[in-house]
Amino acid sequence: MGNENNKMDNENMAGSEVVKDNDIELVLENSPEPESKPESKIELVLDSDPIPDEMPHLDQFLEKGPELELEPAPKPEEPADEEPAAEPEVDTVFEPEGEEAAEEPKEEVDKEGLEELLEELEEEPEPEDLGILGGGVEQLEQIQKAIFNLAQTEQEYKETERSLKAKKKELDVQKKRVEEKIASTIKKARTDLEKEFDEGINTAEKAIKEAETQKKNAKALAVNERMKRENSSLVDENKVLDAEIKSKFKEAKVPGICQSSLYYSLFYPKKQTDYLICAVGILIFAGVIPFIVTRFLSTDFLKVLVWILIAVFFAAIYFLISAWTKKGEKNEVLKNMRTHVDQIADNKKFIKNRNKNIKADPDESQYNLYEYDQQIEEARTDLDNAKAEKEQAMLKFENEDSVSMRNEMEAEKAPIFQQLEKEIEQMSEDLDTRSDSYQEALRVMDEYNDAFGEKGLKADKVEEWLTIMKEGRASTIREAMNVQKNK
Repeated sequence: MGNENNKMDNENMAGSEVVKDNDIELVLENSPEPESKPESKIELVLDSDPIPDEMPHLDQFLEKGPELELEPAPKPEEPADEEPAAEPEVDTVFEPEGEEAAEEPKEEVDKEGLEELLEELEEEPEPEDLGILGGGVEQLEQIQKAIFNLAQTEQEYKETERSLKAKKKELDVQKKRVEEKIASTIKKARTDLEKEFDEGINTAEKAIKEAETQKKNAKALAVNERMKRENSSLVDENKVLDAEIKSKFKEAKVPGICQSSLYYSLFYPKKQTDYLICAVGILIFAGVIPFIVTRFLSTDFLKVLVWILIAVFFAAIYFLISAWTKKGEKNEVLKNMRTHVDQIADNKKFIKNRNKNIKADPDESQYNLYEYDQQIEEARTDLDNAKAEKEQAMLKFENEDSVSMRNEMEAEKAPIFQQLEKEIEQMSEDLDTRSDSYQEALRVMDEYNDAFGEKGLKADKVEEWLTIMKEGRASTIREAMNVQKNK
């Protein structure tokens, strides 16, 4: 029956009167037809917000006592996280008594139920303060902007940092190249200067060597002449003795080998040295030679036999030479010539010792070498002067010339270094500014991360939440998060 009345009310909306009291909307409708009984209809609409305690206009209507037809809206269920709760709506229709009303039974208004409903609406808890999660599209757009700002400031900071490092490296490379160029230039100049003075030094040293060589040759000739002069008498004596020996040996048909000192030591020993030579000869011919030969034999008997044969062989040769040379007149000639042979040996020994002393004599005054000494002295003076000039020139080069060369080359490259240093200073200031911006962006994002309970909000996730809210599927960030999780 209430539905029919609502339908009639909708047809007669042209003559309706709307009365609003706070969140309650009252609509009074009067029938435009004068013939029928005047009908009045009141429609009560309740919003979802709590109803105030005082409603004077509604109490006046209740006191007048018209029959009230109430069609309460179904009680809304507890809203899910992903969708906002629907607003409860209560439509109340008042109809006056009449003939048509008498024909159909009317539902009386349950005042107690209405009051309980109003009390429940008043007691509904206020929404929880969700902070950032309770924000809407604008808040989420701010978060999205903060994410983009963090990425941008981080990128700018890192790019500036990389550029600063590259610029510092460029400055270091430039300085290193300039330093290498300065070092190579100074080294070349030093080498050229040393080479210039070394030519004079080498010339002086060469002159000294040539003068010393000439002096040495002249001294050798003078020494040889002195030895010949001092030993001439002995040499002449040896020549006379030697000629007499050869003449006597020829007359007695004595072999020429008998003229040697070795023959007289072996066959006519007289001095201690002669007996020593005999002992050494026996040891060689009767010991060493047989030992070497018998080493290659296998049996001991054969070794002993060969050893004896070799010793007997050399002994036989010795006795044969002795018997052949000492026979008859030969023996007398050999004995007489022994004094001549010994005299010749003594003269040769004396000449040898004298020559040794002459060569070791440091006195060069008798050799007439003053000219060569003067040449050597002049060359040494030239050498000392060249070395002194080189030392002074090198000292001046190290203390003045090289410093001047370095200053000139550094001054030439100074503008480049100053420009690079200025750029580095500006980039350092820019880096500090970008670092502050980056730290501020990090601080803002840390606040958002703490609010969302996670580290590192992703732009794609925020974009998805923003899409959900713009499509009307959520009104707060919390609801958008729940919708995204329940996908």
